[in-house]
Amino acid sequence: MARREHQLPNVLRQDGTRPDYYIRYRLRVLNQRTKRFERKEKRHILGYCDEITKREAERVRDRVIAGVNDQVFTLKDQILFGDFVKIYENRHLPALALGPREKYRSLLKNHILPEFESLSLCDIGAELVQGFLNSKKEQGLSWWTRNDLKGIVSGVFTKASDWGYWVSAT
Repeated sequence: MARREHQLPNVLRQDGTRPDYYIRYRLRVLNQRTKRFERKEKRHILGYCDEITKREAERVRDRVIAGVNDQVFTLKDQILFGDFVKIYENRHLPALALGPREKYRSLLKNHILPEFESLSLCDIGAELVQGFLNSKKEQGLSWWTRNDLKGIVSGVFTKASDWGYWVSAT
């Protein structure tokens, strides 16, 4: 079983033109080169001093840190998107009819993998996928192709969740 860590950082105040409350905490992330976990410091702004009190900032801190303290990382959580797509292609695509199977392979190879291959599954979020789809619109891809891309990315994450390679943030 993975070792749990407990953090409860102090609420700090940064002075400046618009002072704010913030916390610093550490996350464990996998170094893809060495395949070892490293601790990276993160800074999280809780709110501006003119909008919230210190007590409210402490409540926000408690919510943020609850999520951080609940994280238990394993190597599966940090698998690269490209590596998982290989598993997806071997386990899921053979169950599809020939037409959809070839379309999935083509869209994965030509559009999705060049964008996300080197990222970890846990690093890809809705904002990143939306930016990807918006860039494809600017490149002139049709609505139908962009809809297929969205469906394939969604399907990859659905299978990753079903097979235990990814845990949804929600």
